[in-house]
Amino acid sequence: MFAEAAIQGKALELDATVPRQDLNVELATLAREEGVEWFTIGSDAHSAPELEFLPFGMAIAALAGIPRERILNYQPLEFVRRWAQGERA
Repeated sequence: MFAEAAIQGKALELDATVPRQDLNVELATLAREEGVEWFTIGSDAHSAPELEFLPFGMAIAALAGIPRERILNYQPLEFVRRWAQGERA
């Protein structure tokens, strides 16, 4: 699945809310190794207090060796707009 996501140029979400993490550190590492270029960090917050979980998503990225430059949340808005429209370099 990760190799196909890489071929398709898809971004994968690193879910910061602990009970709903689809990609843990091991799977996020595998995704990176399989060539997935882009990731996002999402809160998946169902309530305002769950926004406090965002550091967990950042920790997953760091522990999986995903550099900040490959996280869409850290990119300028215009870059993300172009990326979303399929103008991927």
